[in-house]
Amino acid sequence: MFAGRSTQAPILVCMNLLQRGLANSFRGLRTGDANLVALGAAMLFVAWWRSSKPSKTRVYKKKLRPGDAVTIRFTSPGAIDS
Repeated sequence: MFAGRSTQAPILVCMNLLQRGLANSFRGLRTGDANLVALGAAMLFVAWWRSSKPSKTRVYKKKLRPGDAVTIRFTSPGAIDS
């Protein structure tokens, strides 16, 4: 890709986005560099976005035999089902 660079993973994958985003934002504020503040804010947003994804956990698992049926009901959170 670039001369003198080995085949490495993309930079955003390797770095701690939260730490680098805070550092860039504060350095941009200290030096008055608006581009650096914007870059830091974008890195902080990506770090927040990656950490806020819902976990993909299974609520219920069961193997069905041929001919069995599944009924799915959607209720409000906290509803007591009797």
